[in-house]
Amino acid sequence: MRYIAVVALLLTLATNAMAQEHNPMLREDGTPKVRTEWGIGIGGSYTLIDHQSDFITLSPRLGYEGHLHMGILLGNHFAIEGEISYAGGSIDALHKPLDISRRVRTTTINIPVLLSLRLWDNRLQFDLGPLFTVRSSAEYTLESNVEFFGSAYPTWNVTAGVGVRLFRNLMLDIHYIYPLATTHNHFVDSKSEFTMHSERVAAGLTLLF
Repeated sequence: MRYIAVVALLLTLATNAMAQEHNPMLREDGTPKVRTEWGIGIGGSYTLIDHQSDFITLSPRLGYEGHLHMGILLGNHFAIEGEISYAGGSIDALHKPLDISRRVRTTTINIPVLLSLRLWDNRLQFDLGPLFTVRSSAEYTLESNVEFFGSAYPTWNVTAGVGVRLFRNLMLDIHYIYPLATTHNHFVDSKSEFTMHSERVAAGLTLLF
């Protein structure tokens, strides 16, 4: 009976191993083909501004951001990624005729939805997809009053990027964000209204788990 029990156990283990080997929902290492990943990260960004005004000079400064990362991995080479990021920054604005300069503070909430191509065992990835700016505000102080500069970025954008995994759970990525619309802004007085086209370059580190 003891030998029969041992043989039955070995047959059960072998059957399970064969089932896993031929299971279409499992990878070669036995992990599921469809799985999730999560992460948190920090980074910085710089805005490239093109605006239409003869009276206003704009000088963007480096900004910061923090984000939550979510991903659905589809096999070995593809993933659908999403993020919720909060970004802050500033723009130095100068009204040349009035010789008034102020620092405009910006806050932004972005939600990118990306298709990701993963290569070399997830060490290298390429991302592409839409980016929705669900909140964009810009303010400055003038004579002790808070004034509104207008939205710094439009709602609709597209983004493309590349990421390199430095360690098993640490990703370095760089993204370029292109706006699909312009914003309408003003500074100091109503005569200085103008349109603004704001492209962004962002880089960051994400801790994956």
